[in-house]
Amino acid sequence: MALMQGDEEAAAEAVIIVCGATTSEVSMSRLALDMRDYMDFLDLKKDGVELDRGINQNVVTVLLKNNLHPPASFTLLERAMLQIQGVVEDLDPTVDYMNVASENVGMLMRQKLMPDRDPIRRLMAARATIDFLQDLPSRADRLMRKVENDQFKVVVEVPFLDDLRRMVRKSAVMISISLMAFAMILSTVVAGVNWVGPVFNIQFTVSFIIVIWAVIMAVLWKWL
Repeated sequence: MALMQGDEEAAAEAVIIVCGATTSEVSMSRLALDMRDYMDFLDLKKDGVELDRGINQNVVTVLLKNNLHPPASFTLLERAMLQIQGVVEDLDPTVDYMNVASENVGMLMRQKLMPDRDPIRRLMAARATIDFLQDLPSRADRLMRKVENDQFKVVVEVPFLDDLRRMVRKSAVMISISLMAFAMILSTVVAGVNWVGPVFNIQFTVSFIIVIWAVIMAVLWKWL
């Protein structure tokens, strides 16, 4: 959120908390300066400026440069966010992924840190937000492990299954009748079998079978 708002000091404090370090262990001024360089890099990249690969292309490298060691899953989370941004830009280049994220995340943060709350409740909300940010990389790590091990459980509602069974049953009946009609037409054309009587020619018989088949299909589609 701080990166989206261009607040390098808040971003530096946030990454220190995520890494489990303290301000006494890290040079806040240098880290804030590196975060500002990283934000400037993002602005140039968003404007379509071609840049060589360097220290400012990756948050993790910025943290390591300042002797901060983020959780291993933090890298996975950053890569996932970059992948999402790439997909969004491929689908619609006019959509600003950062603005959309800033508006939605900002709304959620404002709900957690409302200015009219008393100091104790505000402190509790801030602590809950910090805990959420600290646990976010580990949650992403668990999610990636489940994806890799195919451990997802799919829950399907009963009405959906009923509709699916109904569609399968309808399709099976219609396919069976269509095959039967095709077999009758084929036997009429090839073998000369007349299904409606000897007084009618082959063209009339085929037309009659097609009309009956169309009527049956319409009735089944409506009532099954």
